[in-house]
Amino acid sequence: MPAGLISEEGRDLVAADEGRKPTPTAARTLRPYRNFHVTLTVMTAPTKTGADRYFERRSEEPGYAEAYDEARRRIDAVDRLMRTLDERRETLGLSKAELARRAELTPEVVRRLFSVDDPNPTISTLTALADALDLDLVPTLRRAS
Repeated sequence: MPAGLISEEGRDLVAADEGRKPTPTAARTLRPYRNFHVTLTVMTAPTKTGADRYFERRSEEPGYAEAYDEARRRIDAVDRLMRTLDERRETLGLSKAELARRAELTPEVVRRLFSVDDPNPTISTLTALADALDLDLVPTLRRAS
């Protein structure tokens, strides 16, 4: 559709040319309408990566699902523990550097534990952090699932 023009009287000139009923507007000078162009793209399924194909093949192997679930459970447990320690640190108003001093750890170790996606702390590091935060690490029996 060509750009439309509004006459000094406020009449839609393109509408009149196209046989449509012109609509009055408050315009006093000639000015172009805005044209909007829409491009539609077809969404296709993403191409599988080598890693996708690898894990797809592995998931069909016997025992893979159980091993994956066990690894996921352990990672989730470490994540929960680290979130709990970090929430306690924030509740006490401690910086990571101050927590490191109290736990007698280097600031880099504490910063890394609380900022990486997959922390893997040792039990001695966890114990030092828990002591510095006035917490006990207490193993409990898992609920039956």
